[in-house]
Amino acid sequence: MQGTVTMTTLSLRPAGQCNGSCLLAPATARQPRISWWRRQQRQTTLHRQQMQQCSVATLHNDKVDDRLGKNPCNFHPPIWGDFFLHYYDAAASSKQQQTWMVERADEVTQDVAKIVASSVAWDLHHRLQLIDALERLCWDHLFEDDINAALTQIRTVNLTSCDLHTVAMWFYLLRKHGHRVSPDVFVRFKDQEGSFLANNPVELLSLYNAAHLGIHGEIILDEAVVFTRTHLEAILPSLEGSLAHEIKCALEIPLPRRVRIYESKYYVSTFEKDVTVHDTVLQLAKLNSNIMQLHHQQELEIITRWWKGLEIESKLPFARDRVVECYFWMSGVYFEPCQSRGRIILTMMIAIIAIFDDIFDYYGTMEACELLTNCVERWDTKFGDGLQDCMKHALGKNFDSYEAMDHELARDEKYSMAYLKNFTIDLIRGYNKEVKMREEGYIPRTVNEHLQVSLRTGACHLLACASFVGMDDIATKDSFDWVSTMPKIVKDLCIILRLLDDLQSYEVMLISWVYALLAGAYEILKQYGYINALRFRVCVYYNHSSLILLKLYKVFYDYITNSNLCMQQEQLTPHVASTIKSYMKEHNVSIQIARKKIEELKEDTWKDFNHEWLNPDNGVPRQLLESIFNMTRTMEFMYNQDDNFTNCQNLKDTIHLLFVEPFAISF
Repeated sequence: MQGTVTMTTLSLRPAGQCNGSCLLAPATARQPRISWWRRQQRQTTLHRQQMQQCSVATLHNDKVDDRLGKNPCNFHPPIWGDFFLHYYDAAASSKQQQTWMVERADEVTQDVAKIVASSVAWDLHHRLQLIDALERLCWDHLFEDDINAALTQIRTVNLTSCDLHTVAMWFYLLRKHGHRVSPDVFVRFKDQEGSFLANNPVELLSLYNAAHLGIHGEIILDEAVVFTRTHLEAILPSLEGSLAHEIKCALEIPLPRRVRIYESKYYVSTFEKDVTVHDTVLQLAKLNSNIMQLHHQQELEIITRWWKGLEIESKLPFARDRVVECYFWMSGVYFEPCQSRGRIILTMMIAIIAIFDDIFDYYGTMEACELLTNCVERWDTKFGDGLQDCMKHALGKNFDSYEAMDHELARDEKYSMAYLKNFTIDLIRGYNKEVKMREEGYIPRTVNEHLQVSLRTGACHLLACASFVGMDDIATKDSFDWVSTMPKIVKDLCIILRLLDDLQSYEVMLISWVYALLAGAYEILKQYGYINALRFRVCVYYNHSSLILLKLYKVFYDYITNSNLCMQQEQLTPHVASTIKSYMKEHNVSIQIARKKIEELKEDTWKDFNHEWLNPDNGVPRQLLESIFNMTRTMEFMYNQDDNFTNCQNLKDTIHLLFVEPFAISF
């Protein structure tokens, strides 16, 4: 039984097996553990001295570069700032309360362990419900051995007498855990006309979610997706409450592709109204959620201090200040307390990636980007004498951060940093290629040609490697050799991100076009006296064409004054051509058709990804594949209908709920 709760303090060193809650150290005991922070302060001082030796010409360029004096892309300002620098001290002020929560969580964990053990005698439906509830509440890792044993046992169970909801749950949970069970279990739920015999919304929803774990050639699952989506969309307006919410979320992102930790607190509230979920399970969820929240707050304090040391706001004002959002993003890869070091390293990596992304996208000239790429390839700042100070600053801070990560690795783990550096060099080279493509206005002739560059510039291959760095002895040298070959599952992750980003950008582009058209029409109408200031007034000319023009302007005015359509400058900034444009060029089709085909390609790539997930011969530890699967899920979340990372206001409430708001528990 894996229900024991361990008591640990935060360190960037690995914390061992993920088997429970953690008791956080008081503020006075924490600072000595962050050895790399003080070292980085010294490195920062040395780096500043080096920067003072820059050439006069380069310094003059910075003085006249007004891009450093403003936010040229009109990015949303940072929401969190220094919030988490001191928030943990206030939230965790009572050491006595922390101790009580951990001890109480340990007791309740043992009680839930007994429930899990006794579930062997339950019927299939209720056993599946318990496993599903533990996973949605994000505490299944406490009972990992028991759940794996249960799934192995029920894999061969007779499903003849089970309803569609139970069979769909069985299929979903087994495939989610890597068991390649046959979709033929759904054949008996089809009628002679080919429709599925789903009697209610719950059965439709369960089948819909299960079918999204399909692979190529499983026609019955393809049919199930189309059938269930059509019917769920039709009945959604007539539903309300938690079922309506669940269906709406599934239609946006199917359950197998959603990030569990982002939704865990919602399910605690939902399950409180569900009599099928035991109260003891909910008690454990609340206790461990509060304890884990304190742990995450402490990590956020470390990350925020590191980020403040980079001086992004003053040195790189054109870049997105999103370090809390970075941490939130990477907590979706692994959230367990024992993965503290991995989360911090991953957060540092994606924050560094975002800085370089903004430099190449919005600041650097083609010549400067070439010089910056040369510095990264040589891994040395001394080759960057022609760079602006801000780019040198970013380069130096990047190298400092890699040294900090290297210091926190044990001697027999340091080899992994070479892989991380090689992936970083590969990413920067890709950024540089895209800058040249953008400046030349080059559109790749085919989608495949596009992906030769763009699947790498999404940085997912680098993040996949970085997710291994902090995972203790689970990731071996063989694991790093494997990920460095860009295996199929990592390539699929990269493609999924690229297509998601392009599809989201397509929606933004359409609105941008409408905005530009309407703004232009407004100016024309204003020039010819059809409007006065920002008011719509009836034209004195009563001919038919004038009335049509004025009515059209009324529509334009309504669009222009709608705050939801206000465009950020970033969305109008020239970017490298998307895969949608390459598809249009390759097949000589309209943008609407190209968008639909790219959407279909994304779904096909998900089937490829599922195939790799279900491949029993890959020989890679399941924990490493799980981190890659979770990373792919986070991409679906971040680029669902919007660029939620750039438009950080979209994430504010979810971050506040997950990292700030505790459950009320009587002490």
